[in-house]
Amino acid sequence: MSTVDRRKNHLPPTLKLKNMKMLVYVLNGIGAFPWEAFRERRPFLLFITYFMPFETLFVVYMLTNFVYHNVRVTDLATRSQCAITLILQCCQLIRTTRRLLPAYGYVFKTFFEKNHLYYLKDVSPFHNDIYNKVEKMTNFYTYVEIFFIIMLPGSMVAINVFVNYQNGLFSPNPPANVTWSRISYWKLPFIDTEPNIYIYLTIEYLGSQICALSTLQLDLVIAVLVFHLIGHIVVMVHEVETLEVPVDEAAEAQQLVYNDEQNKILSDKIVRVVHHHVDVIAFCDMISDFSGVPVMCNYFYQLVCGCLLLILTTSMDFKSAAQFTVITASTFTELVVISFIFEMVVITSKNLPHALYSSAWEKASCRNRRSVFLMLLRMQQPLQVKGLDIVTFGFDTMIAILKTTFSYFIFLRSFT
Repeated sequence: MSTVDRRKNHLPPTLKLKNMKMLVYVLNGIGAFPWEAFRERRPFLLFITYFMPFETLFVVYMLTNFVYHNVRVTDLATRSQCAITLILQCCQLIRTTRRLLPAYGYVFKTFFEKNHLYYLKDVSPFHNDIYNKVEKMTNFYTYVEIFFIIMLPGSMVAINVFVNYQNGLFSPNPPANVTWSRISYWKLPFIDTEPNIYIYLTIEYLGSQICALSTLQLDLVIAVLVFHLIGHIVVMVHEVETLEVPVDEAAEAQQLVYNDEQNKILSDKIVRVVHHHVDVIAFCDMISDFSGVPVMCNYFYQLVCGCLLLILTTSMDFKSAAQFTVITASTFTELVVISFIFEMVVITSKNLPHALYSSAWEKASCRNRRSVFLMLLRMQQPLQVKGLDIVTFGFDTMIAILKTTFSYFIFLRSFT
C-alpha cells in the first residue's frame, strides 16, 4: 500500500462527501481546517494558519495608526468608518486565533467521526430521508456562502472605483478639491506617502477578501453543525413517536398492558432514545462552546456597527453612501440568517416532549413508564445554542439587537 493510500485511510468517510469537500476547500483558503486533528500534515496550510493572526494584527495596527495620527482632523463619517473597520478586524482576529486552540480541532474530529448524519442513514428509510434533506440543505447553503465570499469584496471595490471615477479621480487631470473615497483608512508604519492608487485597490481587495472569507467560512461551519443537530432532533422525534411495540391486531383490543417480551422490546427502544438524547445534548453543548465567542462578537459588531452603517448610508449624498450599501445589507442579512438557523433548533426540539407524551406508553410496565416520565422531564427544556451560557442565540436576541440598533440610529440621526 502506498503512502498516499495509508494517509487517506486515516480520514473518516464523511470527508469524502461532495459538500464536505467544498467545506474543506473553503476553509483551506485561510488555513482554517484542522488537518492535524486527523493526523494529516499540510505544512503550507499550517503556515497560513499561523500567518493569519499576524496579518490581522498588522491590519489592526495600521488602522489604529491612522486613527492616532488623524483623529482630530477627520470628520464624523470618517471616524465612524474607521470604527466599523477596526471592530470588524478585531472580530476577525478573534476568529483566526481560535483556530490555534486544541478544542477547535476536537470539534471537527468529533463531528466528522461521530455526529455526522452519514452514520445514521442506514438505520431506516426515514433516517436516510433526513440525511438526504440535510445534505441538500448543506449543499445549498454552501453554494450561497461561496457566492457571497466571492461577490462581497468585488462589489465593494467596484462601487468604490465607480464613485471615484464619477468624481473624476481617474482622469489625467483630477479635480484639486476632491479627495479619494476609501473603503477603509489605514496608515503604513514609518511611511508618510500614500500608496499608488492601483496598489491601494489591490490591498483593499485582498483585505476585504480575507475578511469576508474568515467571517463567512465560520458562519458556514456553524450552519453545517446546526443543520446536522436539527437533523438529529428530527430523527429523535421520529424515534419517540415510534416507541410503540407491534401487537397482533386481533388481540390489540383485549390487551391492556404489554407482556414481558413486549416490555423488553420497549425498554430497548427507550434505552436507544435516551442514549441518542444524551449524544444530541452533548452535540448541542459542543456547538455552543465552538460558536459562543465568535457569534457574540458578531452580535456586538452588528449592534454597534449596524447603527453606524445606517447613519452613514442615510446622512451622506448618494455617491458617498453607495459604497456602504453592500456591507450594510450583508451585516443585517447575516444577523437574520444566523439567528433563524439557531431558532430552528429551539422550534424543532419543542416537538420532543409532545411526541413522547403522545407515544404508546400507557400499556408499558411501571419500570418503562418511569423511564418515559424521566425522559419527559429532561425533554421539557428545549435545546438552545448559547454563548458562554449567557446569551441565547435566536430570534429573541436578534429582535433585541435590531430594536437597540434602530433606537440609537433614530436618536443619533436627530443630531446629524
